[in-house]
Parts: sequence; C-alpha cells; structure tokens
Amino acid sequence: MNNLVKDLFETFKPCTVYALVGESGTGKSFRAKLLAESYGIDAIIDDGLLIQNDKILAGRSAKREKTYMGAVRVALFDDKEHRDGIAKTLKKTRIKKILILGTSEKMVGKIAMRLQLPPPQKIIRIEDISTKEELEKPRPSIFGETNGDLKRGLEFGYEEYKEIDEYCKKLGILWF
Repeated sequence: MNNLVKDLFETFKPCTVYALVGESGTGKSFRAKLLAESYGIDAIIDDGLLIQNDKILAGRSAKREKTYMGAVRVALFDDKEHRDGIAKTLKKTRIKKILILGTSEKMVGKIAMRLQLPPPQKIIRIEDISTKEELEKPRPSIFGETNGDLKRGLEFGYEEYKEIDEYCKKLGILWF
C-alpha cells in the first residue's frame, strides 16, 4: 500500500523548472546540455522545441521561421496548437525536471505559464556560468553570421520592428 501511495505521488508530482537566462547570442543553447547534466535535468525548452536526450520530442523551431517576429512568436509559444502539443507531451512523458532558455526572467516565466508548468524554482544567468571570453565568442546564429553581431543578419524594416516591440512590450519581456 505504501508503495502505491508513493507511486501515485511521483506520478502527479509537479515538474521542477529551472531557467537559463541571457542575452541573445551568449551561448545559452551551447551551455544548456552541460547545465542539464550537472543538475540532473530531464529535458530542455529552447526556441520553441522540447528536447530530451538530444532528440526533439515536440514543437517547432523558431530558427526555421522566415521573419524575426515569427521566431519570437514560436519561441514564446504564441500559437495555441504549438503550446498545447508541448504541454501534452510534457504530461505524457512525466518529465520531472526541465530547463527553459530565454532572454529574460519574464520570458521564461511566460513560457512556463503557457506550457502549464510551475514558475522556475532556480534561475541561472549565463554570465554566472561562462567566462567573459566565452560570452563574447562569436557563434553561428539564425540572426546573422554570428550571434555577436545581431544587426548584421536581421533584415526587417521599421514596421516589423514596431510590431515586435509592441508584442514584447505587451508581454512585458525583452526581445533582443
């Protein structure tokens, strides 16, 4: 009987949420796997995807979007079908610990809420786990030649800039 109660508790125990926060281009995705291993985290939410054991379980990649605004919306799970698919997979797989990547605490909080997860219990800043040199090291990116120079690859006009800015202000998050 005691094992049955313990099994039921483990089945319905909420997921523990961790967050990795840092500006775009600072290596969050690169560091996420190592961080997950050190904390015993089962899965990662990154740019619209649910990833476990180097496999995409569910979601759509923001990196495949044609516009920056589209990428922002995918990363924030703006589409109900997209976020419901992730939430359903999270419940089905019974993930106990998850790491959400984002550019701000508000962003990861918004993602957690939209995916029906509790707020992050631990927020880790990329600056706390990377050296200054690592943070400045250029990396390939959807936003241009390197993450170190976002403006080089962003090709959108003033109207799209205003749309992104208004959308993110409405959500209370930073978008760059």
